[in-house]
Amino acid sequence: MARTGGTSGMHKFAVPTPASRRAVEAAIRAVAPVQARTEQSCEYRFDIARGTERVVVKQYTNGTLFLQSASPSASLMADLVEAIDRTVGTKTVIVGGAAKRDDDPDLTHPFPGPWIGSDEAGKGDYFGPLVVAAVWVDDRMLGLLEALGVRDSKVVADTEIARVATEIIAIGGDGVAVVEVPPARYNTIYRDVTRQGRNLNDLLAWGHAKAIGEVRKTHPAAYALVDRFGVRRHLDGALARQGEPPLEVIHAPRAESNLAVAAASILARARFVGWFAGASRRWGLRLPLGASDAVISAARAFVATHGADTLGEVAKLHFKTTQSVVRTTPE
Repeated sequence: MARTGGTSGMHKFAVPTPASRRAVEAAIRAVAPVQARTEQSCEYRFDIARGTERVVVKQYTNGTLFLQSASPSASLMADLVEAIDRTVGTKTVIVGGAAKRDDDPDLTHPFPGPWIGSDEAGKGDYFGPLVVAAVWVDDRMLGLLEALGVRDSKVVADTEIARVATEIIAIGGDGVAVVEVPPARYNTIYRDVTRQGRNLNDLLAWGHAKAIGEVRKTHPAAYALVDRFGVRRHLDGALARQGEPPLEVIHAPRAESNLAVAAASILARARFVGWFAGASRRWGLRLPLGASDAVISAARAFVATHGADTLGEVAKLHFKTTQSVVRTTPE
């Protein structure tokens, strides 16, 4: 995908396939609430507001995606660009604050010493917690993970992921950490964050920093590798507030090609998937993963059975899904 433009002002992306356009639309909707409008030659047009910042998004039928903002702040624009880059896959690696372009960044062994990889699960799912995991590796640990067949959690079946996660914990010991933020706590933190004029990336950064910090208590490391979940400043600030020795951090798309990040992705996914079995038993309803029509139906059934006031026990309430569920549920 080609992109032109700076952090603020205007951006143009080439999003040529229907599948990629659907994925980008979902990523945009996850950043902030949108107001949809119709416009000639556009598949969709969104007006997006956060605080005093306004961004217009237009997906043209020829595949061009256009973003424009006249606001002096660039926070919303940066988060939208980040979400689009992450979804479609630009090749940007940020090292020590300086961005460089690389057609195929080699992330298999990016540092001269031990490092920590972190990844999250549940960010885009309406039901369930946010989970962030971190894994410390050196050459010995890399060998063990490779022998175990560790790979990106996206290609590990949910039926197998708990077993693989158990084996990672067994070989990693206290060099691994998993931070689970249940829905009720997630909603409280999210409300606090937004009241302070911050956003979801700050919450994600807090989770990554906490997991990395837990690992560093017993396994010192000067380096970290994080999948490119949001603009760098959020995680840098969260790590700085820990008061630990500084880390050199690489933020990279598809960082799961690194075994430390892949192992973290498995730990996070396993904890996330495991939550659903317990929650479904507790509430007497099947709670599906994702953000599909099945999720909306399940949310309506949950509200009909347990009441709207209880929805925050199982769901991330800032999702647009909440509005449609609550509005369409009979009194």
